[in-house]
Amino acid sequence: MLIKSLRCNLWAGLRLALFLPVRRLDFRFGVAELLVLFLLSALLDFGSDWIRFGPNAYFSAFGGGNEIFAAGLLLLTSAVLGLAFRQSSLVVALPVVVLAALPAIQVVHSAHDATVRWWPSGARAIGDIEWVLTAWLVAMLVRAVAVTLMPARPHQWLRSIAGGLFLAAPLWIAPAVTPTEPWWRQPAVHGGADPRYPSPASELVLAAQATLLDDALAALE
Repeated sequence: MLIKSLRCNLWAGLRLALFLPVRRLDFRFGVAELLVLFLLSALLDFGSDWIRFGPNAYFSAFGGGNEIFAAGLLLLTSAVLGLAFRQSSLVVALPVVVLAALPAIQVVHSAHDATVRWWPSGARAIGDIEWVLTAWLVAMLVRAVAVTLMPARPHQWLRSIAGGLFLAAPLWIAPAVTPTEPWWRQPAVHGGADPRYPSPASELVLAAQATLLDDALAALE
């Protein structure tokens, strides 16, 4: 049953992301559906980060914290919009619709990252598409609000645009509030130091040198 709901949500989400006809009734809403879509989004981010940072990258558990933070922001903004529009169902419905449509953008982003990694000349020919993906995401969020609002009311698109921009606001605000950590990191990208191991110049390592030296001298005696 859950697999069938996931299939329905992904198909409806793809149609929403591609701006094809889709209705609210095409989605399946529920806490279980929301959790499955969240896990799928995290899995796609996991693979995309590995492609972006290359074979020498190492796993960082902080990527999980970033996923939870992003999910919390989505739930929070959806709850605020539910209060603003007096539709409590948006608290679950809006995150489901957004997460159902998001894989289309994530797959395209991963494909571009793969092109950059394995076909640099092709990536240079394509150019930077980050602004295109950002514009696509914002437009998708606007449409997600339009689809989930019910019933249709006057000024529906004005409300949808306002709601979509409110959902998109964390894209620019969140990085200024908290660091965004990927699932995979590459030491060369971060000053050549590997955060998994203590720095030889850190206070803890320097303080341990005296003890190690005393032990070595004692062993010689």
